[in-house]
Amino acid sequence: MAYTTAPNADIVALEIGESDFVDFDTKSTCLANGAVSASSTTLLFDTLPNPGAIKQYDLLQSGDELLLVDSVSYNTPAQVDGTLIVTRGAYGTTAAPIADDAELKVKTLEKVRLLDIATKDIENYHQQYVNPPGHWYAGSVQLQRACALQAIYLRKFLDAREIAEYVKNVSSGSYNDTVLSISGAAVRRLNDDARALVDFVLRLARVAVGEYGRA
Repeated sequence: MAYTTAPNADIVALEIGESDFVDFDTKSTCLANGAVSASSTTLLFDTLPNPGAIKQYDLLQSGDELLLVDSVSYNTPAQVDGTLIVTRGAYGTTAAPIADDAELKVKTLEKVRLLDIATKDIENYHQQYVNPPGHWYAGSVQLQRACALQAIYLRKFLDAREIAEYVKNVSSGSYNDTVLSISGAAVRRLNDDARALVDFVLRLARVAVGEYGRA
């Protein structure tokens, strides 16, 4: 579990003017077909504009709640409505009632993945850990904000970072396939940039290295 949740990261993104972060992982939308309580794990849906767009392990976002899709059963042949079995309050969010015809955003796990990477980056930077399922000083509001900021900026940085990791893993620091050529120096620079990004967001969130002890 990350230091913060996707809905909380969306709030930070809007605060800093990165509004494109909010819906970048949205595949489609649908509507709830009938009201459900906060404890209900069966959800009927309709008005899916992209037939078959909802898959197992996708996320639905209803307000501030994330619902993980455990299974989906479509009404055929149109595949624009059907029944979902979901896990409520996924990834640290709080389950809440869903009204009839409430809009549900159909999302991928990409934003959750970014927040997990951001959390690992912050913990590696501080070099302080606790055993799963906890995180180092998980109750810190500043660290929650830093995690959101790291994920937001990682989205822009990740392509270059993944190239650097690929190069490091397959070529001992250099790579050339006649199309892409990266030297060992470039790999080191990209890895240094990754650490610099963590340093930047921690300062932005007013988190100092060594400021907190272990939780």
